[in-house]
Amino acid sequence: MSMDSRRVIDAFMKTVLYLFILLLLIPAPVCRASSGSTLHVGAYTYKPLLFKGENGHFSGVYPDIIEVIARREGLTIEYVEGSWTDCLDRLESGTIDLLPAIAYSTARAERFRFNQETVLTNWGRLYTRPGMHIESFIDLDGKKIAVYQKGIFSESLMRLARQIGLNCTFVPAPDYETIFQMIETDQVDAGVANNLFGRANAPNYRVKRSNVIFMPTELRFAAPRQASSELLEQIDNHLAQLKADKDSVYYQSIGRWAIDRWAVEKRHKRLSRWILIALTGALGLAAVFFLASMWLRHQVRQKAIALIQSDQRLGLEIEAKELTGKALREKDRMLSTLMGNLPGMAYRCQADDKRTIDFVSQGCTALLEYSTNDFGPAHIEFLNRLVHPDDLAVMTAGIAEATAQNDPYRLVYRMRTGSGVYKWVCDHGVGVIGTDQKVAAFEGFITDITQQQETELALRRENERLQGTLDDRFRLGQMIGKSDAIRRIYGLIVKAGASRDPVMITGESGTGKELAARAIHDLSCRAEKPFVPVNCGAITQSLLESEFFGHVKGAFTGADAPKAGLLDAAAGGTLFLDEVGDIDTAMQVKLLRAIDGGGYTPVGATQIKHADVRIIAATNKDLVQLMEKGRLREDFYYRLNVLPIHLPPLRRRKEDIPLLVDHFLEKYDDDDTHLPPFTGNIMEAFCAYHWPGNVRELQNAVHRYVVFGTLTFAGKKMATTTAIANSDPVNQSGMMATTDLRTATARFEKQYIQHLLETHQWHRGKVAQILGINRKTLFTKIKNHRIKGPRD
Repeated sequence: MSMDSRRVIDAFMKTVLYLFILLLLIPAPVCRASSGSTLHVGAYTYKPLLFKGENGHFSGVYPDIIEVIARREGLTIEYVEGSWTDCLDRLESGTIDLLPAIAYSTARAERFRFNQETVLTNWGRLYTRPGMHIESFIDLDGKKIAVYQKGIFSESLMRLARQIGLNCTFVPAPDYETIFQMIETDQVDAGVANNLFGRANAPNYRVKRSNVIFMPTELRFAAPRQASSELLEQIDNHLAQLKADKDSVYYQSIGRWAIDRWAVEKRHKRLSRWILIALTGALGLAAVFFLASMWLRHQVRQKAIALIQSDQRLGLEIEAKELTGKALREKDRMLSTLMGNLPGMAYRCQADDKRTIDFVSQGCTALLEYSTNDFGPAHIEFLNRLVHPDDLAVMTAGIAEATAQNDPYRLVYRMRTGSGVYKWVCDHGVGVIGTDQKVAAFEGFITDITQQQETELALRRENERLQGTLDDRFRLGQMIGKSDAIRRIYGLIVKAGASRDPVMITGESGTGKELAARAIHDLSCRAEKPFVPVNCGAITQSLLESEFFGHVKGAFTGADAPKAGLLDAAAGGTLFLDEVGDIDTAMQVKLLRAIDGGGYTPVGATQIKHADVRIIAATNKDLVQLMEKGRLREDFYYRLNVLPIHLPPLRRRKEDIPLLVDHFLEKYDDDDTHLPPFTGNIMEAFCAYHWPGNVRELQNAVHRYVVFGTLTFAGKKMATTTAIANSDPVNQSGMMATTDLRTATARFEKQYIQHLLETHQWHRGKVAQILGINRKTLFTKIKNHRIKGPRD
């Protein structure tokens, strides 16, 4: 060691020694509280340590202790009440002699004089609102925290936040009660209070005590800085005696005010003055080492904070992963339960030629009479093994076509069960795209549609049979006619009946659009279900939604009871929308959503319902023009116009007029009605008219003729029945006046027989009965007159 270093050390040691001697020589101020004097004690609300009771007297741990000491010393206590700030100001100005329950800190020791004996130990604690999870200081990042403006714990937390680098907002409060009120009313996320105050008062508020604590400190008595230390020494002596006696008022008071015993500091033996002087010198020496190691402590602290943050983040990640794992396991369980209860089989297979099986659900047992263990290399390795040989090529082509366009597929084919029986199934699936942007697997769901398919096949065979006999029929449902135009319509109706798609029927008013719709319904698989016709043009626009979807009670004014809508009435059957072009665009959107499976909601309700109806629409308007004018949505039009059928007007199938007239005459022929004569000239008048109102106008004209005996077309009255009947008989039959009787008779006989045959759909037995001749004679006349039937 060099001489200079030794000189520095010797000088430092001499300086320290001189300071010690100077401290010994300085006399302490004598301001001992004499017996019988008044002790002014600052008082503020700090439950359970210091507070005013219901009787108006101050209570708590500190009043219990200080009053015992005052009695022993012969002192009279006078409490000077005020706020915490007031008490600090009075203590600093010397207007009070003592302030209890004050936390010791270095900064306060520079302003006040403290006793040495600790009364209690206290620390800062973080309180949060319910539902807020704060486990460490790191969780305070981004939060709003209420702090007491003059609290040492608040200052400690804010200083720690700056050191760690927390980005949180501190909201000042005048006292701890205000902090709890701010937490309870969600003004802040958390707040800082001292532990003793929180344990006594937090139950009165809707706050949650966290596990975050910091800055343990001692609660003592404080006197003015300029005052003598004699009073504080007296308090220390009595306090040491009270803490040594386990039955003293000290422990009784702690138990009385429900303070945990472990919060009480153990009694320490006081040290004499010379030992304190020696310790002060040692501390001076230690300060040199402290200053030398400041930079190292700073680095260690930064590293520790970083490690704590890293550890907390890791803990949070582990906890998040555990929660995610639990959620995934629960979802797997729910999915497995759902798959097991579905009426069908879910599957996943590879995108190879044989569809190698990767997975099947429990539904395979009910569907195919195999267990999940049967689907593997030891038994059924390929899904295609169960497909009917006749359906395999069509199924493979359907999958290939759908996946080539990145579309899901829906296929109907047969699969062999474990007992060797084939079932019709519907396979809904989709191709799963791999990382190479190619189809790597197929996932889908297979359901049993055997009964449905057999019903459709039977219906298709029946429709084919009907199609084959249409040439021999003059009637389909309630539609009547034999013309080529109407027979083409019959064929379209039969084909539409075998389909499930929506139908759009167009044609002039009166052409029989509703009759065609009803015929389609009767030929479909929904024939046993309701057929509900609705005239869209007759419903007020404001009531359209209620009419179609229904409403609940109280949905609007006048809705005194719940009402089912048209979609509910037609459930399982057919809904016929006549004059569909009169529906406004807003309602078109809602109907389109309901038809496409999106569901609908009755007016005033919240639960979504789904419709199982087939839509057949009809109109006499040009829907393309309505789309161009914006009165018909394109998506609504194309959704309904899947199978279009256009009914020809009556003027383009006049050969059907005699059959229709005869049908209406039979309809009006009863015991109370005397039919007027219907001659050839009358029929010619019916056939010559252009019928702008079509079949409906024809029916009305026949009805008027039956009732009034006159013909009226479009408001114009024709010749009376008598005039037509008394007209030239030769001209009635369309024969020339120069024709001989035999030829005229033969021609009339041929026309009359042909008319009766056509009227009665070539029922020869019935025609022979009307003519009063036997069937053989009728067959001979048909052959001689060369009358040809529909099969000829």
